[in-house]
Amino acid sequence: MEGIQRPGRRFQLFFLLVFWAIPVVHLVVWLTLGPSDGPPDWKLDFARLLMVDIIGPIGWPARAMGFASAMISGVLDMAVMWQLYRLFGEFASGEAFSPVSVRLLRRTGWLVVLAQAAEPVSTALCSIAATLGNPKGMRMVSVGLSDADVFTVVIGLALIFAAKLLDEARRLRESDALTI
Repeated sequence: MEGIQRPGRRFQLFFLLVFWAIPVVHLVVWLTLGPSDGPPDWKLDFARLLMVDIIGPIGWPARAMGFASAMISGVLDMAVMWQLYRLFGEFASGEAFSPVSVRLLRRTGWLVVLAQAAEPVSTALCSIAATLGNPKGMRMVSVGLSDADVFTVVIGLALIFAAKLLDEARRLRESDALTI
């Protein structure tokens, strides 16, 4: 078990950092989203990154709506990171075959699936917020499903299955411990 404790602590720190980075990144995106104002090259043009064609400026209410919309899936992503943080905390303490580890892995899988299901809604609302300042007829709603989205759902389902395998391994370990 010592072989998983050090990497467990490192991954635990990584998932905690990502947990806190999610809302910060969404906030930065919505604070800087919009057409570039020219020379300051430090200003990131997230409109091109998000493939949203923005004609007019984005007001603060639209930015707030966009941030809130992005955080629909962002909160679920944060929940996934928090479950992974806790799971790798279990691993760091040498508890790979515990009921808690099984529960955390299963919950992580379901949260990954749920986050992916919420992503199209979040994306659609974000595209509405980003184009809210455009004239009527120039606003847009963007909804999509990519192979990466399907792959992520498959990963979530695989985590749920891995939790079943881990639970079975835990039961076998407990029954072996009772055998004299």
